Amino acid sequence: MDIQASMTENAKAQETRNVCPESTIESASQISKPECLDSPFQQEKKKENSSESGLSCESTVESANRRNFIMKAAVAGTALALGGSLLGANREEIARASGDITTNFCGPIVVKVSGSCCIPITVRGSITQTVPWQKWECNCDSSFANVMNNYGNLGIGTTSPSARLEVNWAGFSCFPLIVTTAYGVAPMQEWRLQRGGCYTTPVSISASGMLCFGASIGDKIYLYDGACNKFGFSIAASQLSIYHGASGACNHTSFGNYNGTSFTEFMRLTNHGNLGIGTTAPSARVHTISSGPSCIPIIAEGAACQSAPLQEWQNSGKSVLAVVDKEGNLGIGTSAPSSAVQLVSGKELRICGGTSGTDTKNYFSFGASGTFGIDGLGSSNGRFVVTNCGCVGIGAGAPLYKLDVRGTVRGCAGPKCPGVLATSGCASAIPLVATAAPGQTANLMQFENSSGTALSVVSKCGWFGIGTSTPAAHLCVQGSVNINGALTASELSFCSLTIPKGTINVTDCAASAIGVSSSSTSSSGIGVQGSGGFVGIQGVAGSASAVPLIAKGTACQTADLQTWQKGSTTKSVVNKCGWLGIGTTSPSLPLNVQSTTPLTGQFKSGAMSGDRSALVQFQNADSTAVDWNLGVAGECNAAKIPDGSFYFQQPSASTVGLTISKCGSVGIDNTSPQRKLCVNGRGQFKCGLGIATQNINTTLAVNGSIAARTVTPTCSTYDMKTSDFAVFETVAGATVVLPPAGTQNGMIVFIKNLSTGKMTVSPSGSDKIEQGGALTFGKSHDSVTLISNGLTSGGEWYVLTGVQCGAVLS
Repeated sequence: MDIQASMTENAKAQETRNVCPESTIESASQISKPECLDSPFQQEKKKENSSESGLSCESTVESANRRNFIMKAAVAGTALALGGSLLGANREEIARASGDITTNFCGPIVVKVSGSCCIPITVRGSITQTVPWQKWECNCDSSFANVMNNYGNLGIGTTSPSARLEVNWAGFSCFPLIVTTAYGVAPMQEWRLQRGGCYTTPVSISASGMLCFGASIGDKIYLYDGACNKFGFSIAASQLSIYHGASGACNHTSFGNYNGTSFTEFMRLTNHGNLGIGTTAPSARVHTISSGPSCIPIIAEGAACQSAPLQEWQNSGKSVLAVVDKEGNLGIGTSAPSSAVQLVSGKELRICGGTSGTDTKNYFSFGASGTFGIDGLGSSNGRFVVTNCGCVGIGAGAPLYKLDVRGTVRGCAGPKCPGVLATSGCASAIPLVATAAPGQTANLMQFENSSGTALSVVSKCGWFGIGTSTPAAHLCVQGSVNINGALTASELSFCSLTIPKGTINVTDCAASAIGVSSSSTSSSGIGVQGSGGFVGIQGVAGSASAVPLIAKGTACQTADLQTWQKGSTTKSVVNKCGWLGIGTTSPSLPLNVQSTTPLTGQFKSGAMSGDRSALVQFQNADSTAVDWNLGVAGECNAAKIPDGSFYFQQPSASTVGLTISKCGSVGIDNTSPQRKLCVNGRGQFKCGLGIATQNINTTLAVNGSIAARTVTPTCSTYDMKTSDFAVFETVAGATVVLPPAGTQNGMIVFIKNLSTGKMTVSPSGSDKIEQGGALTFGKSHDSVTLISNGLTSGGEWYVLTGVQCGAVLS
């Protein structure tokens, strides 16, 4: 229908209105009677006639300056065809049109308002409305309709929405609902809960796409299974909870991967509170199963600065049962293990071996290096130790042998095995060695019967007793002795010994052999008397390692071992202790020489070439080499000591400690003294020293002048020696560095500036001068005298005198 014709034909039937500044279009099918134009239109009309709008809606149809054309209501039942967009049409005229509003343009309807006092489009249904208020259809498929029904529900993809908004899409390649918003402007979606005039937002989707729940605590997400068991997420105070229905006996929480068709479970939390990793049936609070032979089931990794233990096990009372500390040490019963594995006192360690006699497994072993020990009470390795070299000690913390036992060893023999079996590892090894302790008093070995009675012993001296526990000789037999063969011994002691006649023969042999005189008699042994030029006793060694003559006493020896006599007068003896007395029968020292003449002995060198010195050597029991040589220097001596000088020498250090020349000059660390006393080094006099005087009332008394080392440097920096006393610096701007104050405590030095400019006296290292830094001499002839104090930390020099001519502390 042509719009202009319709307007002409129905001019009498329409009401003339001015076009308001704000206009809208309302569907003619929704408002068909004038009486339906009530409140919204009348309100706008009032606004149009108000002083705010500045316009009047009472003008007649003849007004020629209307900004927009007037649409007249069409004849009832006819359609209104739009050939273009409706811009600013009066909504009352459009409301009276009936039928469809159709258009063929790409922009079928454009509603534009130029103000804010009107609603662009308002759609109202009747009180008895049963059809949808609005409907948008696609020519090809009406299922894409957007419908607002009489309940105010909006349906997209459905003609019968059952909620305020229902979106239904049967396709599988499109999203049912997409919400797009400008980034960071406002939430993309928001669900509100209104109470009275206020509302809260329990759930929203932020502009960044985050799903947000309200601030209140409690359940947030519910999930239900087919049996109506509830699973979900909840928030308590400072806590996020993941829970499942407690009523389900098999309810659990699983974590894993989902590839779109199947779920692979990696971890499970059961309804009993057991956590399983790699298993769906955890049998403990934490139960892990490795996913492969190269995977580690559990790793406890500490921080770079880890100070707490890596793991800790506690009982119900929070007491520590075991820990693995930051170093990986395992402590059982202690929270601070000091070894790789440590059990506190009272804890037991048990290793159960095999139960079969054919089991050959090595149930306990440790590395090839290191020491294995079992401590005693307050003694490291005091009970048992196996050292790195393979020595075993029982009661010996540092065993000296393959088996070193400090205490009693007892072996009980079985039907086939001896109690103790000692077998040598090689032909040159000793099968069994018993070593006495220092100050040994008990026997070295003892053989007993079942009652503990000693049958035979080896005493502390190595003497063997048979039938007695206290042998008085090297071999002591208490009882009968049966000898079926030859008997060769240097000494035998028997309580009862019968030797058949002819068993022992003593023959008078030729020269150089032992001659037994038939006329010699002795009440205490065998008397041997030399005759016919023969010596009484002549010892001849059978081999280079044999001793030609031995005088051996008994265990209770009281008489001398040897005596030398001239006639009936004893000239020298070797007493029972082995001490040699020359000129005395009772030596009080290992060597005791007595004489009635002034000269009691002489040491003389008979060398006619090489070193011709005459020496006596001294060595104490703690040394492995000669400690001192004492003697008179001869020609060609290695130390080049002047011939005839008396000296003390340390052979191991090749140094001469003291030398006395022929003229009586004494040299200390000086082999050629040119003065009465020449000392090459430092000396100490505890009670004072007098030089050229006998009146020693002070530590040092000098009757004469004293000369000390004086130096005149010619360099810009001079480091003083400990032997320097006076330093006269001649270089302008030079620095004199003091020796360390701790080198010589109480050392006195004198320093003077002889240059034409300034000079600096600087302490060494961290030393100080009167708690300060360096001294600066302002001009020539400034001087200072200092004394060192090496007793304080860092060392310090004190100013005695000087600093007179402008020198100040810097």
